[in-house]
Amino acid sequence: MLLKDFIEGAVPVKSFQKGDIIYRQDAHARYFYEIREGEVVIVDSNSEGKEFVQGLYTAGECFGIAALVNHQVYPSAAVANTSCELYVITGEHFFQLLKENHAFHLRVTEIVCRQLQYKTMMLEEFAATGILLQVTAAGAMILILGAAGANPFIYTFGIFLAFMADSLAFAQARMRWVMGAFAASIAINLVLAAAYLPVLL
Repeated sequence: MLLKDFIEGAVPVKSFQKGDIIYRQDAHARYFYEIREGEVVIVDSNSEGKEFVQGLYTAGECFGIAALVNHQVYPSAAVANTSCELYVITGEHFFQLLKENHAFHLRVTEIVCRQLQYKTMMLEEFAATGILLQVTAAGAMILILGAAGANPFIYTFGIFLAFMADSLAFAQARMRWVMGAFAASIAINLVLAAAYLPVLL
């Protein structure tokens, strides 16, 4: 346990039942959390109310560190996935430990690096999925164009396939800037399709 290794005496513990909100998305980061028992899930909610799981943390792990260090709001909510107990200290106490204890500072840095590495792996997976879908749609478009002699009706159908590929990749994306990139790609495909409307009409 991180905090038990570096804080003398009792460390404050808070208990949560399954489904309890530990902190809300867009709430200001004020505390440092470490799981003593149980599981905590990190979830994102979009404008439509749909939730996307960002990560699952278990006993001995910490979460919400980046927002606390950067003095920002939480980009996601933390919810108790099971009944759990958390070690909780204030942001002021956390920063005091960072300044006064080099070993604590090093351990926190290692934790943040592992979490960033995990996020990078997720990002690469989503990007690979998007590329695969785009290539599949492009291949289908080329085959259709070759068979139909570049018939504008068939070309528009190919654009539709590319649009559907983007939509699927967009639905699978969890990172906000990745979703933005897919949204831009969808917009480009819509513009291409619109450019052929005069030909079809």
